[in-house]
Amino acid sequence: MSLKKYVGSFEVTLSGEYIPRELSSKIIEPTNVIIVIDEFSKQIYLWLGAKSSQSSKMGARRAVKTIPTFGLRAEGLDFPVGKECKIIEIDESIGQSDSSTHSNLAELRKILEKTYTKVTDGIWYAKEATPQEREEKPEARIVERRLLFEMSHLEKESIEKDRKKKVDEHK
Repeated sequence: MSLKKYVGSFEVTLSGEYIPRELSSKIIEPTNVIIVIDEFSKQIYLWLGAKSSQSSKMGARRAVKTIPTFGLRAEGLDFPVGKECKIIEIDESIGQSDSSTHSNLAELRKILEKTYTKVTDGIWYAKEATPQEREEKPEARIVERRLLFEMSHLEKESIEKDRKKKVDEHK
């Protein structure tokens, strides 16, 4: 069963709320605090504009920390995106003199320049949808994601039971 990969684009408010944004290079502005979730590369890019407030930056850092563990639920989707992704912070105020900031920004720009098929506000297919995928019923995608999500939880529960059993055997 193949799982489609998604890209998400959201503005992060001072209170840690996620507001869907269009996926384009126009979102990389000095006043914005933005996240771009790229499930292909398993990266969450956190853009911290140079003119955004320190409290906005701190709120975004706090809010984004939970995405790799729990994922982000977007309106119109019945599954989380961004689980098990690595957070890459790009602070514009550091400037392009920092080589890692420069290379991370270049990678983010590449993502933003690609063509995507919109799924819902803030979420896109990370590749051009084939005619078959466009005809695919949304319910089928939801069932597929739910099954994979449940399977991963069952696997974690099984591992935890085995660990507890080994601990009990050693007592």
